[in-house]
Amino acid sequence: MYFIDTNMLFDYKSDFKIILRIDTDFVANRKFLHVVISNSKSHYTVKKYDVEKNSLIEILNEKEFK
Repeated sequence: MYFIDTNMLFDYKSDFKIILRIDTDFVANRKFLHVVISNSKSHYTVKKYDVEKNSLIEILNEKEFK
């Protein structure tokens, strides 16, 4: 079981949706959590976390996240 510091997630004051997706990097044998925060139909932010270290790795833009 993994725990994420939710203070890193909720920094929006408007209505938004959150989608969570866990991906595994098989080369590095590590798991990452992608948190997609959408506050409209055309804009969203993706935050990438290292689930084993419980730390934010990077913030991706829409084009980098597939």
